[in-house]
Amino acid sequence: MIFHSPATEAASGGIPERSGTPVEAQWNLAVLFADADAWEEAFQTLEAAVAPLEAMKGTLHSEENVLAFLRKDTELDRLAERIYVYAHLKADEDTRDTTNQARENRIRATFAQLSERLAWSQPELLANDLEVLQGWVKSDTLSEYRYALQCLIRRKEHTLSPAEEALLAGAGVIFSAPGEAYNLLTNADLAFPSVADAEGAEQELSQGRFLRFMEDRDRGTRQRAFEGLYDTYKGVLNTVTCTLRTHVKMHNYLARVRHFDSALAGALHPDQVPVTLYEALIAANHEALPAFHAYLDLRRQMLGVDTLDMFDMYVPIVPEIEVKVPFEQAREWILAACAPLGEEYLAVLRTAFEQGWIDLNENRGKRSGAYSSGCYDSLPYILMNYQGTLNDVFTLAHELGHSMHSWLANHAQPPQTA
Repeated sequence: MIFHSPATEAASGGIPERSGTPVEAQWNLAVLFADADAWEEAFQTLEAAVAPLEAMKGTLHSEENVLAFLRKDTELDRLAERIYVYAHLKADEDTRDTTNQARENRIRATFAQLSERLAWSQPELLANDLEVLQGWVKSDTLSEYRYALQCLIRRKEHTLSPAEEALLAGAGVIFSAPGEAYNLLTNADLAFPSVADAEGAEQELSQGRFLRFMEDRDRGTRQRAFEGLYDTYKGVLNTVTCTLRTHVKMHNYLARVRHFDSALAGALHPDQVPVTLYEALIAANHEALPAFHAYLDLRRQMLGVDTLDMFDMYVPIVPEIEVKVPFEQAREWILAACAPLGEEYLAVLRTAFEQGWIDLNENRGKRSGAYSSGCYDSLPYILMNYQGTLNDVFTLAHELGHSMHSWLANHAQPPQTA
């Protein structure tokens, strides 16, 4: 399959609209739902899916009832995740599209409502004696939920009363507001200037194109692009500061009400990572700073500048080397690099390029950056804003690593442990 990427086309001109992206360079969301109508039909079934769970309130004291509840909860999670993944990926295709934004907002709000309605369940499970909970962990009847029950026990001291859990769950959509506001501001609302290159040709600047400008050999072009991007951010400095400050306050608040020593401890707790390990990683980086500073001085010398600026950090320092990588070349490089992992791995990796895992090109309004996203019943989708730089190749390989991990994990085990 041949993808059309900016690396194989003229670099100048404006950023294309979504309608200009070839179908073969878009992710295939039909695996989730055929269209928006099919999504709506599934969305309307959520109420029926949650009612049987609510009916079990007050009964979670026997292995049989706990197993029945957890299985119904897994079914609800799988349905809700499919509905959410479709909505959030469609919204990220073009953050200016109000129909897609409204769809994502609906499922976010519904998630909060469902969580609020089922907030009693964890406190009720944890109200059982610790010996009972530990017995469930060892039980053959509940073996498929052994890990989930172990995690539940770890959360015991940080779980609140049913009423308090319901209040927090209902506020979930509010807690996500700073991130949503920042996303819409930077991807949908901000307008970046055009930048003149060394020959005077104007090229439209965007978050997706920024790194391509930073690799330009002409220092003036790099500086103009750098200032163009950050001057635009500076124009909304107070707004961005407010979203970040509110986000930090939210994490501090949740850490306090859930009885963690700090927001950091609360963030690390789900992954069972001690704060001391996190701090050790920072200390190790500080110890390595002299070597990094030596590299920066070498870069400064090779570029022939008195002072190294941020816009000098990405341009190649080896002369007469121009790395522009068409997507087809990136694909071949990645496949070759993964060859030692075996033919079975490669066979799956090829499907990533052939069966709609990747949304490749930048378009106007598309969410910036890159990520791997999906759920148990979806493809492990990848969002890219591919510009043909070597860094884009590294980013694509990185995201494919996440997606391959997701695919292999989901195909090796049931959703309870995937």
